[in-house]
Amino acid sequence: MVTITLSGVKDVKETAKASSNLDYVDIESKISSSKSSWDFYDAIGKIYSVKTSDRVTIKVLRYHAPGKDFNYGSQPILLFPGLMENINQYLIYTTPDIDENFDPSLPDKLALWAQGDKNIEEDPLLYYSLAYYLWKHGYDPWFANYRGVGYGSMKSSGGDSSTTMDDFAIYDIPAAVRKVYDVTKQHPYLGGHSTAGFTSIIYLQGCKYNWNGHVYSDSKLVAERNGDKVGPETIKGFIGLEPAWIPSITDDLDILLVWAILHIGIPIDVRSITELLLDLLKNPVISALMELLIQILLKVLDDEIEEALIKLLNIDLTNVDAILMYYFIAYAIDNLFLLTLAQYADNNKYEKVREYFGNGGFNYLIITPPAPRNGDGYYYYVNNIYKFKVPAIFFFASDQNDQFDLVNRDLAIRDIVDRKSNRENDECYIINGAHIDFPGGLRAPVDVFPKLGTWLATA
Repeated sequence: MVTITLSGVKDVKETAKASSNLDYVDIESKISSSKSSWDFYDAIGKIYSVKTSDRVTIKVLRYHAPGKDFNYGSQPILLFPGLMENINQYLIYTTPDIDENFDPSLPDKLALWAQGDKNIEEDPLLYYSLAYYLWKHGYDPWFANYRGVGYGSMKSSGGDSSTTMDDFAIYDIPAAVRKVYDVTKQHPYLGGHSTAGFTSIIYLQGCKYNWNGHVYSDSKLVAERNGDKVGPETIKGFIGLEPAWIPSITDDLDILLVWAILHIGIPIDVRSITELLLDLLKNPVISALMELLIQILLKVLDDEIEEALIKLLNIDLTNVDAILMYYFIAYAIDNLFLLTLAQYADNNKYEKVREYFGNGGFNYLIITPPAPRNGDGYYYYVNNIYKFKVPAIFFFASDQNDQFDLVNRDLAIRDIVDRKSNRENDECYIINGAHIDFPGGLRAPVDVFPKLGTWLATA
């Protein structure tokens, strides 16, 4: 296992000052009021509706470049999205809305793999699409949305006040893996950004729900999913793009009120909220007021407050531009289930990663997570990392803070990278950027995509 730190990391204060590089005015003022029946996925693939073992229908997309064909017979790669995101985070291209209101262009210096690419010359945003990179290099990319998540025709059903990350891993991932295998007769690589890394690790531990409502590890599934005994749920390797594990959250949020809110568990329809905000910004009066407010804030905020905002957002503003930011807000932000946040908060509180603490018996009545102890009935993912055996590549963001960081990189490397089995084909990289931006940010085509491509070719 090799860990590589890339040079040239800017500190948080420099990043905050660089926020002026992002033209906020464009985001508000260049929003189309036109409506159409255009479907986001018409030109880039085929959608499959897949039933999970608990009878929820999730949506799975097989991708090809716009207007092209699938890479039939090639190695499939299946990626899930991060929390409060959908698969559009990987599918970046110029939509009719962006084409009408923006003028996408390529940077002066392209990554070697993109030079002379006619498709990228015609649509510069393909340069930032991980899906396109994989397709261009001969792979068969697949993408799946969790229950209750998805944009337009890729919206999966299900998802309610009881939905946890355990559900994502135990129900949704196996259904998608089986569909990829059923269609291609090949075993895929599995992973994705943030939560997708966490849930894929749960999947590789062969986890199921026991009769008592707790999670347990099925040894037969562990063997099958890790390839010791090949079957429909076997995967070839793991792709972790800043895999979520233990966040860094200030102790100020460890209060009863916060836990009580998370305990409610209601789904938050973030997708509808962002669409409403974008519609409001089309109103010239509201847009002008928003522009004025942003300009005032940028002038009056001192460096410390600006730093705090950057930390809260978990985004490196030097790694995005107005078009990528608009794309993310308009197409990739998605719904959220509060119990998933409760799981992450529990991970942070005790630095012990386990199943949702409301699982089993009458534990659903518990508001604050109990301290871990031997024999407490909970399944601890952190104690079973050794069951994770397939070759793996990990990418972590360079930006870190202890106030509100969605991934504590050092703890993730300690618990996952350094403790998994069969590490001889593993690679780990630390990439310039922050948690939200680097999988599809300005530097991803140079810093992330080629490293992933080289590893896939040799793993």
